[in-house]
Amino acid sequence: MMSGIMEKGSTLVCGKTLEEGLSLLAGGEYDVVLLSLSLPDGAGTAAVRTVREADPDVSVVALSPPENENVALAAVVVGAYDYLLKNEIDPGALECSISSALKRKSIEQKLSQSENALRTQFPDLPLPATTCNNEGEGLPPADYNPAAREGTDEDIWSYRHLLDNVQDMIFILDMDGTIRYVNRAVTRQLGYAEDEIIHTNISELITPETLTETKSIRGSVSHMSTGGVIQGPLEIHIIDTSGTLQILEIQAKSSISEDGKVSILGVARVITQRKQAEEALKASELRLRKMTEIVPDIFWRFTDLEGNITHITSSFERITGICAQVHIQQPGLWHHLIHPEDKKWFEASLSDPPGSRREREYRIMRPDGEIRWVSEKSFPINDDDGAMVESVDVVTDITEQTRARITRETLITELEKVLKKVNTLSGLIPICSSCKKIRDDAGYWNKLEEYIMEHSDAHFTHGICPDCSAVLYPNIQPTKSRKI
Repeated sequence: MMSGIMEKGSTLVCGKTLEEGLSLLAGGEYDVVLLSLSLPDGAGTAAVRTVREADPDVSVVALSPPENENVALAAVVVGAYDYLLKNEIDPGALECSISSALKRKSIEQKLSQSENALRTQFPDLPLPATTCNNEGEGLPPADYNPAAREGTDEDIWSYRHLLDNVQDMIFILDMDGTIRYVNRAVTRQLGYAEDEIIHTNISELITPETLTETKSIRGSVSHMSTGGVIQGPLEIHIIDTSGTLQILEIQAKSSISEDGKVSILGVARVITQRKQAEEALKASELRLRKMTEIVPDIFWRFTDLEGNITHITSSFERITGICAQVHIQQPGLWHHLIHPEDKKWFEASLSDPPGSRREREYRIMRPDGEIRWVSEKSFPINDDDGAMVESVDVVTDITEQTRARITRETLITELEKVLKKVNTLSGLIPICSSCKKIRDDAGYWNKLEEYIMEHSDAHFTHGICPDCSAVLYPNIQPTKSRKI
């Protein structure tokens, strides 16, 4: 990540502990320190103070775990220039933070030189300590107590420093939308300098094209004159200095001063990337839903063990004869459709551990009495701890395939029964060349017809051929048929 944002001639060194980092800091001149607030030998604001004491001129950017953002804010109060949450660090944010730190250091050095020159020429001229000189003046002391020092210059410095270094943009508007204050996050994220944007009406930052796509700022704040809060968060589209459309999420409320003047206090966050990711996700989900609607199978998703369905395809009605919306409203409907003879083992399969993958075939009964065979496959989606957070089920109508399989199996069974009744003669059969008797396996000689009848399903009827009739009955001659 760092290789893409390092300038030519820049040097990057890394220390794994606070002690190692301080050793590196003592051995060279550095402009910026990226300081983790969760080092094993130094954490939180104490680590920031230690680094600033070791080198008051270095700019510190604190890196904090997301759950300790309050510690990161405190780090800014005690001297860090900026902070980044570790789960939100990306090259753009890191580059912006480092660049801003370098620019600020350069400005502070020039201010310090100017102040020193003025002090030399005018020793008695009082100058506010709003910048850090080499002795660290201008930073809150270790025993800084806001309650005890309320209203002091140092207190104001601390609050201003804190506001300028938070990641979100903070602004104050008049009721007509005129910008009265913005923090430095506006410059970091939108590119507008403070003097460019102060006294500008916020509606001027929204192009007419994008204004029609968002809620009117004026309309949104008009009801706040009584101290209300914008119902939101509100999303507006603003063009930054590079000409890029940025989407902002705004939370705001009104504030009434002692003289009765109403101002709008707001916090804005750039959510362009998030919105783009959300739109891409919606488009992807829409494509997926269209694809699942084409497939003849039933797809459904549920997000808890009770089986509450979040999505189901229209194929449900074609297979079951029931509207898919009815199943969403009645999650237990599917169980009632299962054939009574299959319910027992189906319920037994439900005892599998939650989140386990299942595949089963069973019958369902449509409201019109028709029986359909289905194949159900469950694909659980688990979190990092292995707990099921969602399940996707695919149900396929396999009625025709099952009927064809049953018909084929029945036909095969019947053929096997028939074949068992068929006895065939094969191989060498010993037969007498004179009397034509056949010798069986036991060595006995049997008449030809008796042997064949015993070893097959064939039966014989007896008659006499003409040749044998002439020999046996010479006096009886067969009548010759006459041709007409």
